[in-house]
Amino acid sequence: MNKFYIYLFIALSFSSCKEDKSKTDKTVIDSVDAETNENEETDFFALTMDAAVKKDGDLTLFYLEEGQNKITRKNSVNIPVIGNENFQTLTFRIDKDILPTRLIFKFGNAEKSQTIIFNEILITYNDNEILITKEDFFWNFNPNKFVNYDRASFTAITVEKDGVFDPFFVSREILVDKMHLEL
Repeated sequence: MNKFYIYLFIALSFSSCKEDKSKTDKTVIDSVDAETNENEETDFFALTMDAAVKKDGDLTLFYLEEGQNKITRKNSVNIPVIGNENFQTLTFRIDKDILPTRLIFKFGNAEKSQTIIFNEILITYNDNEILITKEDFFWNFNPNKFVNYDRASFTAITVEKDGVFDPFFVSREILVDKMHLEL
């Protein structure tokens, strides 16, 4: 009977040691990944948006490079979003070392009905950043005719007009100038 308890004690000791080791290894891996991701974010252009996107849909950031005047799928980053009443952090990262000359933010869904409440936008490029608060959003991004933007509640609501649905915001000249001066 005593041998049984001794073997049980030894078996439990080995299994608890093994669990502690795996927990430690996982923590180290997570820390390394977090450091790697943090460095990657500052190496390229990124636009991080804190917003409540009410319904499922796609958000796409189109950008123009020096000498371009038409948007293309090649110069875009798409994020599928699951609708949520709470604020979400959405990051658009451009894979190449490019400082855009213009930003176009398109959004919508199959239902042709979307509501987004903007909180803030952070634009980063090579360790430099521009913070756009919800109060300054309208002064930096211009809605097109398919977006009703309420400056008091910082809310964008899409609308279909004459059977056409193409909601987007385009960066204003003030933001383009800020990007070239501060980034």
